Amino acid sequence: MNSKPSTFIHHLNVLRIVIIRCAIVMVSLFIVSLFFQTQIFSLFAQPLLNQLSSHHQLIATGLVSPLLTPLMFCFYWSLLISVPYVLCEIWYFVRPGLDINEKKLIFYIIIPSICLFYIGILFAYYLVFPMAFYLFVQVTPADVVYMPDIQHYLNFMITSLFSFGIAFETPIIIIVLTSLNLISYERFANNRSIALVICLTFGMLITPPDVISQLMIGIPMYLLFELGLILSRCIRTQLPKSSI
Repeated sequence: MNSKPSTFIHHLNVLRIVIIRCAIVMVSLFIVSLFFQTQIFSLFAQPLLNQLSSHHQLIATGLVSPLLTPLMFCFYWSLLISVPYVLCEIWYFVRPGLDINEKKLIFYIIIPSICLFYIGILFAYYLVFPMAFYLFVQVTPADVVYMPDIQHYLNFMITSLFSFGIAFETPIIIIVLTSLNLISYERFANNRSIALVICLTFGMLITPPDVISQLMIGIPMYLLFELGLILSRCIRTQLPKSSI
């Protein structure tokens, strides 16, 4: 009679330990990043600074923005690079409750999911942002001095980076949903037009308000959707019929 409560308490204790370990890692990375806050701020600001001419610059309109914004960049930097460790901790926490097929599925997708997350971030940083910021600078009226606020830039940059990273997880999401029989492969395959609309809408919501940037995330996201379908079909052929 007391086994279930004790098991539940055990899971809570394990979860508490996982959260503490993740917090220790992120705090440690944040403290280390403080020693490199100038370099980290320059890294995040470079896509915009490359497009600004000599008479354009970033400004700080908030009283404490010059102090807090570089610290926030360090915080998000430590958050970004701690993603692999956090995912591994989550894997070790949920692994005991999974059956053998689910364990194999999660084990084989955890590394690709991490890689796709960072590929999405690099795609945004090196391709989307330079084109978007170039467009912003070029369309600025002649009577307007383009001087973005660093706090607004921080919010835009971090939101966009995480959004692109999550968007590139599309193949993993498709594989998980089909492998666990939550949504059938056929339903995904028969609703490609809806998927295309969703991808373009998502691109419109997370990118700057120009068509080029929206297409630069919407189209790759749809291609990743198709990749997810191909991979999920391959996985279905490898699984025993009883598990499909």
